[in-house]
Order: sequence, then structure tokens, then C-alpha cells
Amino acid sequence: MVFLFRKPTNKFMLPKERNSIKHKVTVLLFLSPWLVGFCAFILVALLNSFRLSFTAYNLFKPPKFIGLSNYKALFKDEIFIQVLGNTIFYTFFAFILNFTVAFLLSLFIFDHKRNKYPGVMIFKTLYFIPYIIPFVAYAIVWKFMYNPQFGIVNYFISIFGGTPQTWLTSKSLVKPSIIFANILLMGPQMIIFYSGLQDIPESLFDSLKIDGANWFHRLKDVIVPILSPIMIFNGILLFIYSFQVFALPLVMTEGNSSTTTSCGGPAHSSTFYLMYLYDTAFTRLDLGFASAMAWVMFIILLICSSVFLYLQKHKTFYMGDC
Repeated sequence: MVFLFRKPTNKFMLPKERNSIKHKVTVLLFLSPWLVGFCAFILVALLNSFRLSFTAYNLFKPPKFIGLSNYKALFKDEIFIQVLGNTIFYTFFAFILNFTVAFLLSLFIFDHKRNKYPGVMIFKTLYFIPYIIPFVAYAIVWKFMYNPQFGIVNYFISIFGGTPQTWLTSKSLVKPSIIFANILLMGPQMIIFYSGLQDIPESLFDSLKIDGANWFHRLKDVIVPILSPIMIFNGILLFIYSFQVFALPLVMTEGNSSTTTSCGGPAHSSTFYLMYLYDTAFTRLDLGFASAMAWVMFIILLICSSVFLYLQKHKTFYMGDC
């Protein structure tokens, strides 16, 4: 996977050929199917959403221009502030936990090549299976596991003498419960890390072994520097995925919602950004306010992704630089 992050060199094409009209036309022809689809189905929708964010619109009346009122009302909305806080909390802890677990599991599977742990390949397959299961079915399974009366989680807690908990109806436990359920969906990130580890030259590990380096030096001096582009790539994907969490908490907390929103709960403690946006747009039909929410989310993701891209440009090591 490391070769995916090498800096392009274009050493097989002369500068004049790269700047020729024929070359530019060829590139545009290859890009044209994507460009047509992007302009027709994405760009038009984005521009229309941006326009609607400055209007009051509920599908039944024509849009009425109200300027920045939606954006001002957004940050005066107590529920939105709480939802934003919930999302930041979830994103922070889910990002750290999922990134760490995916990286450590990939190291464990990679180390299997030397130590031949039994059942590792079966484990790798089993860990990836939850990701290919539909999210709704996966969330329903966890909802039954967290059931306070007959859930398997409380069953094991009672075996060890603990007190059964109401995992999905407790304000303090509902977010950690959803974060823990999300761990098993990190199969793709684990596979990406593992693919990058396989591209590390074996001679580097042999040299460290001759020098008497331990596992910490292998990790610090070889694995982390070479995997740094992949870490940034996985970090961007995980951050966006965590911030846009939707299906898992929506299904797991169904029936726990308050009277002011149709999803999330109790008392908005598990209502996340996309859930509140969905409820605003398709339950309350306030499309102008929902469009403003969508653009605020876009700005947040853009700023944070730019930080990751800056790190990728200035703080990463590329094998092609050797």
C-alpha cells in the first residue's frame, strides 16, 4: 500500500508532452464520465443546498430569503450545541480507540509471519465480517446484546457479580456503549495498515535484529515512519466516518427519543450531528435550517481534513524519497 502514497514523479514523460494540448484533451476525456456525474448529481445539489441555507423553506412554500438567520439561529439552538458536543465527544474517543485497535491488530497479524500464531488468519477474516453486514442488522444485534433484561452483556456482568446496567437508556452510558459497538467495524482500517506493513522491506527488520534492536525500536524507527502516510490516510477516513456516524446510534437508540426530536436519546444524549440534521430536514421539513447545518459540518470537516493533509505533506516519510 505504500506505493499509493509516493509522490508522483512523471519521469517517463517529457515536460513538453505533459503540457501539450493533446495530453490535456486525453486527460479530460478520461475524466469526463466522472466530471459529468459530479456536475449533474453532486455539484448542482451542493450549490442548491448552499442557496437554501439562506432561506426559510419547508417544501410547501417557495423559499424565502432570510440572509444569515439560519446560521445565527443554529448557534442559539441549545439542542444543536448539545448535539455538536455529543458528536465531538464521540468522534474524539471513537477515533482514538478505533485507530489504536486497528493499528495494534494489524501489528499482531503482521507478527504472525514470524511467530506463526494459531488461528490468526481466521481471526482476520472474522474481524472483517461485521463491516460487510448491513449496518441496520449489526445495530439490531448490539441493541439486543445491550438489552437490560435478557442481553448477553448484562448476563456476563451478573455472572461475575456485577450490577446489570441500562446501557442504551442511561445518559452516562449510552455514548460509550455506541463507541464500543463501533470497534468491530474497523476491519478496513486494519487491512489497510496490514497491507502497508507487508510493503516494508524485510531487510530493514533484519538489520535491526543484527543491531540488537527490540520491538520498540522496530516500531519507532521503521514501522511508524514508513507507515506515516497510511496513518494520515486512515486518520482522515476515520475522522470523517466518526463525525458522520448515523445508522448505528439511530437504530440502537430507537424508542429512546425525547419529545422534541424523533431520534436519539435519552434527553438528546445520543443524538449526533447527522441524526439531528436528518430529523430537521425530513421530520420537521425545515430544509433551510438543515442546509445551514450541512454547510457548517462541511466547514468543520474541511478544516480538520486540511490539518491531516498538512501533516501528510510536512510530517510524513515516503519510500520514494529514499
